[in-house]
Amino acid sequence: MRVLLPIIVAACAIGAHVVSIDGGFVYDDIRFIEKNPRIQTIDPVAFFTDPSTASQDGGIQHDIYRPLRTLLFSVEYAVFGVEPTGWHVVSLLLHVLNALLVFRLLLAYLPLAPSAAAAGAALFAVHPVTTESVAWVSSQGDLLALTLMLAALLVFLRDGVGRTIGGTVLFALACFAKESALVLPALVFLQDLVVRGQARDGAPTWRTTWVRLGLGALTIGVYFALRQSMLPGLAQVPHVRGSAWGSLQGALAGLAWYAGALFLPRGFTFDIHLDIPFGPSEPAVVLGLGLFLTTLLLGVWAFRTRRYVLAFAALGFLACLVPVSNVFVPLKAFVAERFLYPGLLCIAAGVAALIAQTRGGARVVALGVVGVIVIALSAQTSRKDQAWADEVSLWTAVKADRPTNPNAYQGLAYAYHRDGRVKEADRAIDTYLGFNPIDGKGWLLRGDNFKAAADTLYLEEQPGI
Repeated sequence: MRVLLPIIVAACAIGAHVVSIDGGFVYDDIRFIEKNPRIQTIDPVAFFTDPSTASQDGGIQHDIYRPLRTLLFSVEYAVFGVEPTGWHVVSLLLHVLNALLVFRLLLAYLPLAPSAAAAGAALFAVHPVTTESVAWVSSQGDLLALTLMLAALLVFLRDGVGRTIGGTVLFALACFAKESALVLPALVFLQDLVVRGQARDGAPTWRTTWVRLGLGALTIGVYFALRQSMLPGLAQVPHVRGSAWGSLQGALAGLAWYAGALFLPRGFTFDIHLDIPFGPSEPAVVLGLGLFLTTLLLGVWAFRTRRYVLAFAALGFLACLVPVSNVFVPLKAFVAERFLYPGLLCIAAGVAALIAQTRGGARVVALGVVGVIVIALSAQTSRKDQAWADEVSLWTAVKADRPTNPNAYQGLAYAYHRDGRVKEADRAIDTYLGFNPIDGKGWLLRGDNFKAAADTLYLEEQPGI
């Protein structure tokens, strides 16, 4: 039975996301892939030294530094060109690999409970918050970064100089895939508590832990130095109300949103715009603070009672949200499904740890409940993947979930315009400009769409054309 468990985990990941293979390029895929001539040549030196290679030129703000993702894109372009199916297959394979690595890691944490480890990994494989990372090609950086993070954690499971060097190299590569990997040293520290708590032969000593954390800090310093030398600053946007305190309140509200996305997933949660709170007494801020303190206290309690995997789950999840909290580095997106992708490892570990605490018939019942949840979540994930088929499907799903989101109408306007559906584009532009009447790009699109309509009428009036 133990041999079948990784097959079951892989099958769960494939079953939930296989429909994503039929998707096209949408939203940022256009500027990162379709209209980006720099990825048509595999040039690692340029990718690591010139951040403008990440995206098309012309009116695009270059504010990300993910050279390893750009390198992956260039390799995929060499193999698949601009045929999106191959790109989506790569995304799916990366996610399947990540699910298997999560299973392997949880099996190392809970060696006497392989079925519990498989249950946690299956939840990771099918959870709806993975949709954005798997179905959106631009999010391959999230997939690749977690692949390298998981590989590093597996390497760091045991003591040894070679493992220390190898894990550090994997950490550096993960940072160059996406900056969400910067959380890895915190996970390494928590993982060392797990393996030392099991009194396992070959577990890292405290000396090794501190050496690895020191090398991790050095890696982070080098990464930021390189990034700072090529980009004007770390922040993509200003802080909420101009201060980290405002962003902290927003981060707490975001934590409440994340809890809902994880434990009560519903709707189509792409391009989310929180109503940023204007005071610490706002309900979302109070709820987020309560969730933060509860999770923190749970982690401390689990550590003190030697439930180290549960401590890893609680404290590791909070750590995974630090790079995307907007408190230290304000980002264009305040919350997003893809921001939860690394933290989903910790949720999976928590579920596995709770199941591992059961015995006999209680464990069978727990595994059965998780099985039902996996099936239900898989169906929901598959439906969400279908919305990523094309631009019209994507923004229609956003509009259906949040009719007051202006970006939904802007996205539909561009999609309809590119498809030559000028009347539908005009209606979408009208709605968008109703939200943002002074947006210059909206009025330019209206002019382009008017010209397209005029050209169509002219051709219809010319006999023989």
